[in-house]
Parts: sequence; structure tokens; C-alpha cells
Amino acid sequence: DGVVLPCNVTGNPSPTFDWLKEGRKIVSLDFWVGESGSLSLLEAKRQHAGLYTCVARNKIGNLTTNVILDVQYKPSIIEMSLGRMVVAEHSFVLMCRGDG
Repeated sequence: DGVVLPCNVTGNPSPTFDWLKEGRKIVSLDFWVGESGSLSLLEAKRQHAGLYTCVARNKIGNLTTNVILDVQYKPSIIEMSLGRMVVAEHSFVLMCRGDG
């Protein structure tokens, strides 16, 4: 699903906006900044989760605000044991590591 992170800031003169993710300026084509300063993302993925900071600037000063994006996702299997041969009436362990 798509997501819009608002940056509801006004100023005179009108501010310009930059967005940071985890302290680094966003330069990805996955995102775009609207005229109101909101950050839009067409499809949120796991790697998009994190702390976002909106920086609004004009010649008088600047203002920052933070937003945390939490992206939920379905479980996935990371590693799974392949077939094993075992001796009857002996214990064994099958491994299945997952994420999500």
C-alpha cells in the first residue's frame, strides 16, 4: 500500500522541504515530496521502515519534525532443514527459521 508522511509546516516566505531517513537525505526515486512538504511513497516495503525527518527551511530559519514508519509484512521462511534420514525411535530436530 502507498503511504503519505505529512509535514504540516507554513512560513513566510514559503518554506522548502527536505526529508531524511535515519539522518540521511532521501534521494531514492521511490519517494516524492509534494508542494505541502508531505513525503509520498507509492508502495511501502520492509526496507522503507524507519525514522523519517522533515526539514522545512526559509530565510528566517528552519524547523524539523520526526515520523516513524512501521511497515508490516507477512512471514517468510529464511532457512529450512532439507530431508533427513533418521533411525526409528531416535530423536531428531528439523529446523525452520522465519521472519515476520
